[in-house]
Amino acid sequence: MIEIFNEDCIRGMRERLAEDSVHCLVTSIPFGALFSYSHKREDIGNTKDGVEFMGTQFGLSMRFWFEEVRRVMAPGSIVCIHVQQLNTTVVQHGYMGLRDFRGAVIDMARKHGLNPHGEVAIPKNPQRVAQVRKLHSLLFVTGRRDSRALSPANNDFVLFFRKPGEFFTGLDIYYRGDFSSSPTPSQYLNVEGYSLLNLRVGFRSDNGGWSGYIWARNVLDEQYFEQLLAAPAGNGAGHYGAVLGDPRVYGATLRFSF
Repeated sequence: MIEIFNEDCIRGMRERLAEDSVHCLVTSIPFGALFSYSHKREDIGNTKDGVEFMGTQFGLSMRFWFEEVRRVMAPGSIVCIHVQQLNTTVVQHGYMGLRDFRGAVIDMARKHGLNPHGEVAIPKNPQRVAQVRKLHSLLFVTGRRDSRALSPANNDFVLFFRKPGEFFTGLDIYYRGDFSSSPTPSQYLNVEGYSLLNLRVGFRSDNGGWSGYIWARNVLDEQYFEQLLAAPAGNGAGHYGAVLGDPRVYGATLRFSF
């Protein structure tokens, strides 16, 4: 079943998504105040930004977003964010140059516990960008007037982040066929074969510094003999004993590495 909710994503994540419930997120976030998507006050595209994104209204809004993303993503899951490098302008910022939006998003993600995991660059056609955005730094007339004012077209990027930690599960099946527990063949010392099911579920940190898991041995509570014994000749002759297998056992283990 697919559900689509048309609402504010920060409030929607908080009200609809449980902690550690999302395993992959793919999104294209607003590029600062570059575009206006709606008239709503809570729309991140309507906030004020600047060269230093972290100290602006945009940076504050994105911190709320990253906080919710960090909460709902499952340990070990991947967040994919599409971003675009931005330009400064003389009117808004006092000079023509680059606004490192990519770097700002990486810093914000890292400060909210998401580790950079990789990236893919998406090249753009400089002529197409010049036609659409009318950037002086890409125009031929600028090159003829002063080639030092030219600059490359900014790439888009898809940034990959990973939430630390990882859940893991384990399943072991142990099987042993019929065998004799005595070097001297005897029908009374033949042990019937058996199989055991063991399970474990746990969590380990990214750096391997600690892990914890719960486990169960002989989950099906199989009754079996580990060994059959015959009493030595003498007063106990004709008597037999057995070593019983362990019943179902539960437990928990917490490990630290220093």
